[in-house]
Amino acid sequence: MQISVLNNYFKKIAFINNNIEKMLHYTNDAWHDNLDNWTTTFDFIIPKWYDGELHEDSLLIDDSCYFLANKKGRYELFTIFDYTANDYEITVQCNSASTELAKEDAKAFSSTTPQPLVWYAQQMGLLNFTFITIGTNELSNKTMKL
Repeated sequence: MQISVLNNYFKKIAFINNNIEKMLHYTNDAWHDNLDNWTTTFDFIIPKWYDGELHEDSLLIDDSCYFLANKKGRYELFTIFDYTANDYEITVQCNSASTELAKEDAKAFSSTTPQPLVWYAQQMGLLNFTFITIGTNELSNKTMKL
């Protein structure tokens, strides 16, 4: 399994793959799917040293990183729940991004008149502080009362 290491801007900065010799590796991995609430946890250890030398990619990993793993054709984005590092290894306990979303509370929002989808997104601030913009909107002429 290959794991992409993403920085806090979701840019790939390193890769972890036990099948490629010069790449960072991982050990003691434990992947747990909880089908009741659609969440996944992934815990693993990243050794920092290879062949007696510090692997330069290990210096890029800190507690603000994200991990994108592809397991059996299914991609899962993980946030770090617990991070520990010493001179020899990095230990991370991760939760799937859907776990974070499951903990979020949203205030009730409604409209008394039908509105387009873009209006709801703007009123609720869904696109604030993101790099997401609405491009082609095939529903621009549709309105709904939510």
